[in-house]
Amino acid sequence: MKRMMVLSLIALALAAPGQASDPYLDLMALPNDFPAEGFAIGNGTSFYVGSFAPTGTTGQILVGDLRTGKLSELVPPTGIQVTGMKLDYRSNLLFVGRATAGGAVVYDAGTGRQVRTYQFSSAPTFINDVVLTQDAAYFTDSRQPKLYRVALGARGEPAQDFTVVPLPAEFEWPAGSGTYNPNINGNGITASAKGDFLIVVHTGKGALYRVETSTMRVDRITLSGGDGTEAGNGDSLMLYFNTLFVVKNRQNKVAVVQMSTDYLSGTIARYITEPFQSNPALRVPTAMGYIGNSLYVVSGALTGVPPYYVSRLDF
Repeated sequence: MKRMMVLSLIALALAAPGQASDPYLDLMALPNDFPAEGFAIGNGTSFYVGSFAPTGTTGQILVGDLRTGKLSELVPPTGIQVTGMKLDYRSNLLFVGRATAGGAVVYDAGTGRQVRTYQFSSAPTFINDVVLTQDAAYFTDSRQPKLYRVALGARGEPAQDFTVVPLPAEFEWPAGSGTYNPNINGNGITASAKGDFLIVVHTGKGALYRVETSTMRVDRITLSGGDGTEAGNGDSLMLYFNTLFVVKNRQNKVAVVQMSTDYLSGTIARYITEPFQSNPALRVPTAMGYIGNSLYVVSGALTGVPPYYVSRLDF
């Protein structure tokens, strides 16, 4: 018995380094014909990416594994560019924006079956991002001063219809001169844990806005600190307790913002600049998700020039 215990302890000691090693990849390559503008973390170690390509793989959705980088097709090409996406873990449904098509689609994330489609708007329109709360999915439109709300049932089942949430006049398109990007207004969107507040970034003006979901009142968030560009070129957003992460696509960095408890003000505490600034292949990050203490960001879709990657950042 004593000999067996000693051998067991030795085996555990030898196994410890392998067990303690990190099983997640830092870099995962996407196909050269697959510029991904949408990204979502799935169940377990899975993730989803959608093709923003103008031809070929347009609208295709792939599912991958964060440990191996292996990719497989969930949805074949549809001919409609896809943008922001989020998974509802209750229903295992994937909510996906459809860019200039002015709508959205909901897929069964296990089979790729189309569950719902929505037509929110007509040109000019650009359905850009989506966030899920317990009772609704909210989509942004970069060329309309609106959010689109799809009610969700207790198990995450989406309603057949949607409602429109008006945004202030600052979200009228185009954004106008003197802005970071005159073609993109409302872009990334995130929500507080209880879903009582949304935060939306105005890419062109470099501003953040808080939306109170009980009243749909919209207030501009006061930002301080940082390099003076505020939320300029802001793209994907992620709220982690009271820390807001803002992907600044063409500035090749992620702003880390410490938010007040009411989300009406925030201080830019620092920037995550690597690996974007040292590796040209990872520049122009767009969509983001997280698992554990790691952020995952897709890069390159806005350049339209391969290679395209999903990269991991520790925060």
